[in-house]
Amino acid sequence: MKTIAHLLDDPNIGGVTRGLMSHIEKLTDFSGRATVVNPLGVVPPRIDDDVAIIHYTPSWRKLPFLSLLRAQCNDKPIIFVEHSYTAAFERLHVPNVRRFRQMLKLTYRLCDLVVAVSDEQGRWLVKKGIVPRSKLAVIRSAADNSQLLDIAPPARTEGPLRLLAYGRYCEQKGFDVLIEAMRLLPTGAATLTLAGYGPDEAMLRERASDLASVEIQFTSR
Repeated sequence: MKTIAHLLDDPNIGGVTRGLMSHIEKLTDFSGRATVVNPLGVVPPRIDDDVAIIHYTPSWRKLPFLSLLRAQCNDKPIIFVEHSYTAAFERLHVPNVRRFRQMLKLTYRLCDLVVAVSDEQGRWLVKKGIVPRSKLAVIRSAADNSQLLDIAPPARTEGPLRLLAYGRYCEQKGFDVLIEAMRLLPTGAATLTLAGYGPDEAMLRERASDLASVEIQFTSR
């Protein structure tokens, strides 16, 4: 049985980690394991598996790590799953597009295959010449949520509808949009509880400071 090393730099809560754990459990023809690495530490751990799959966000500072990993795995395929960057991210957050795309090209050049997690992301990578079409695969991100079907629906009671959102407090999650949506509801119609952690916690608390219907909790890693 072939073995796969999934390289992560953040094993905490999040869609990447949860989705990966779900897939590892269901793959019966391969033996997969999650390996936490520090791609800023330059020296990669020894990979004895048949395949290395990278799940961390690429950057200029992580290129030396990947270069050494490529040298170590010279006879093994390296696959890069691009979870982070899209055309919208580039448009909204990248001041130097040429430099940004060059970093992505150098990163992907060291890998045998690049996986996009959506059709639109894949089209962007190919259209802008960041990845050759022959080197790109699209595998839509998904997680097994079947266990939610085992939860009995709560009995309807008097009072507001209680909403809960859980995740990392960062711009990509859209918690700020959810807070603003609460302003559109009639008073007393619903309450919202946010649970998580992340760099936008202070901003979210400020956004919700005048809304009695919104509660923001901090969940440690």
